[in-house]
Amino acid sequence: MKRALIWLALLGLVGCAKFPDNGTGTSTRIFVTVTVNGQLQPNLVYIVAMNFTSENPPTTTGPIPVVAPPWGNGFVAGNATHFVRWDPNAFAPVGYQISKFQDVALNNWIPIGFPVITEPVPTNGKTLRFAVDLSQLGFTSIEQANLKFCQLNILTMDRTPTGTDPGNKVWDGLGDSTTIGGINEWINVPLTFSQIYNNVQGVNNRGLEGANDLVGPYNPDLDIVSWQVEVQRP
Repeated sequence: MKRALIWLALLGLVGCAKFPDNGTGTSTRIFVTVTVNGQLQPNLVYIVAMNFTSENPPTTTGPIPVVAPPWGNGFVAGNATHFVRWDPNAFAPVGYQISKFQDVALNNWIPIGFPVITEPVPTNGKTLRFAVDLSQLGFTSIEQANLKFCQLNILTMDRTPTGTDPGNKVWDGLGDSTTIGGINEWINVPLTFSQIYNNVQGVNNRGLEGANDLVGPYNPDLDIVSWQVEVQRP
């Protein structure tokens, strides 16, 4: 059964952004921070999948990890309109790229730019920080004005198998990835007011995303241990 986690802990008013500004974007911004237990590695896969919707509240499945064949795109299932991937080698010099899905099956996507705000990851760094602006995501002005929620999931993995690939993959996502129910957890973030949400409360009071819940041979570089999402209205 899917478990969409709606209206996360209210943690205070939004403050000023601390990240370097790439100089584009004019509307509501979504700041994302992700921390892993080990160190971020360019040869591994780090993706933030987003589904922007005008539903209020959302009734559809948000982004969820792909965990077994048939693999589809190899990284996300459910519903998603965009994703941001960190890969400092492929997306130099910014290190991040925004892509937009072109079909509901999530098999086709196109790059549409880089986040409006990014923070470089230092050597041995463990935290990703970036922000996307609604004005840079390819919505019409009417579509953008009607957006009410961003359904969001954080996905890490060692590879992105496709088709009927018989192998496995090591992966993590929001929720307890070692349980069936935990696979289908994402966050529904309201876009209509400024607020900060993070990994303070969740299952069994240990936080929505706890350590050591990786699926597959343990790799601390893929183990998500903390996250924060901030909505900043203009």
